[in-house]
Amino acid sequence: MMKYFIGSTIEIGHALERQDGHYMYNMVKNIKVAYGKKKKDGKINKRDTPAIDGVLFKKMSIFFKYLPYWMDLAVRHSINGMHIKKNVFESGIGILMDIKAKTKDALKSQEDLARLESRPELHPEDLGNGRHYLPAASYNLKNDEKRAIYLSLRGLKVPTGFSSNIKRLVSMKDLTLTGFNAHDCHMMLTCFLPIAIGL
Repeated sequence: MMKYFIGSTIEIGHALERQDGHYMYNMVKNIKVAYGKKKKDGKINKRDTPAIDGVLFKKMSIFFKYLPYWMDLAVRHSINGMHIKKNVFESGIGILMDIKAKTKDALKSQEDLARLESRPELHPEDLGNGRHYLPAASYNLKNDEKRAIYLSLRGLKVPTGFSSNIKRLVSMKDLTLTGFNAHDCHMMLTCFLPIAIGL
């Protein structure tokens, strides 16, 4: 009956065998990728052909490098939600607190705004000698606002096992938040930051 819904011909053959992550990793681990349009010797870099004969892939997924559980997944695109939440938290807190090492709102993104002729108040100013002044956006907190949020986080007391001791993660000296794990990021996003920002 199903053949009438998918097509009128019946295909007879063997189903492809599903390969596990370890098999895939062994297949791609030796691929060396040269990024850019040209190689170091000046020749054009042809990236449309596989790097190794018999291997269909052109490069190794970065998930093999950064996610230790990636090889053990039965479904390759099943990513741990806590890793995503940690990345979202780091980017969000970096933008909010204007932490240069964590923010995605850097020179390149502000140069893109200038190229698109959008948001002129955020265009970078060239100071000469390869240096630039990046104006703060309306969503970047000022030092006294940052200090107020960090003081509220520093004063938190939580039950045992609820999260890490947040007081240890806050540095009042340089106004940063470091040493947090994925569960701390979850608790910050869902509980602590909405309260701290609302103060």
